[in-house]
Amino acid sequence: MARGRGSLSEVAAPLELADAQTPLLASIAPLAAESVPVADALGRCLAEPLFARRTQPAADLSAMDGYALRLGEAGPWRLVGGLLLNPTVATLLFIAFILIWLIP
Repeated sequence: MARGRGSLSEVAAPLELADAQTPLLASIAPLAAESVPVADALGRCLAEPLFARRTQPAADLSAMDGYALRLGEAGPWRLVGGLLLNPTVATLLFIAFILIWLIP
């Protein structure tokens, strides 16, 4: 004899999604907002919008900007200059940027 409450013919028909959600949603409430360190915020959701304290970067730094185009892409563009950085120099500039701009 099979274990269980009854035969397959006695199983109820599936509920519509809204009918299944209504009692579940009625029995829950949002959690209170709390402040946590950024390192502990992974996997959490914001309780309210988050706004930056300042724009980043704080000044026009066109030396850090760059553009990329696909080869053969049509457009009114022409190369007027360019600069390739030595990887060591680029790393040092990046570290300097971190120290100047991001560490309060």
